[in-house]
Amino acid sequence: SARPNGRVTGPCCFGGCSEFCCESKFLYRTLDGRDVSRVRKLVPTNCCDCLKQLCTDADNYKLEFYEGSTNEEKANTLGLALLLDYMFFERDLGVFTFKCPEEGKPAYIKFTLCLTFIYGCVCPCNATIPLVDPNDPSSILGAMGGGPAAPDAAEPEDPWLRNYLRNRKMHHRK
Repeated sequence: SARPNGRVTGPCCFGGCSEFCCESKFLYRTLDGRDVSRVRKLVPTNCCDCLKQLCTDADNYKLEFYEGSTNEEKANTLGLALLLDYMFFERDLGVFTFKCPEEGKPAYIKFTLCLTFIYGCVCPCNATIPLVDPNDPSSILGAMGGGPAAPDAAEPEDPWLRNYLRNRKMHHRK
C-alpha cells in the first residue's frame, strides 16, 4: 500500500573497515511501536569470510522475526534487507580502492574507514595513502627514495659557470 506501515532504525556508523568488527543491526517496527523484525549484517567469523568481505561485495545477513509478525511484515523485512544491502553496503567503493595514476598524479590507495548516516545522507570517512612516484622526486613520497642531491651534483643555471665547473672537475681528478 502507499501508506507507510513501519519504521526502521539502525546505526549511524557502519560499513568500511568497521564491517570486520562491528555488526550492523536494523530494527523494523510498526507505526504503533510493536517490534516486527531485526536485520543484522554479520561480521566475518573466520579468515575465509574476511577475504570474501575484503575482495567481493558478498555479505551475510541474519533476519530475526519477533513473535506475532504477519506474513506481510515478513515479506516487508525481506525487501528491507535487500534495500539496506543496496543503499548502505553495495554503493560504497569497498574497504579499499587502488587508483592507477592519472596524468601528472601519483597512484594512491583509499581506505573506507566507515560510512556515517547523517540526516538522510551517507557520508564516507576515508583515508588516502599516496604511493611513490619514482619519476617525480617532488611527489609526496618521492623524496623518501633517498637523501637530497649532493651539493656538488647540482649544476648552476648560468651556462658560463656550469661549463667552468665541469672543466674544473675534469682537469682536477686524481
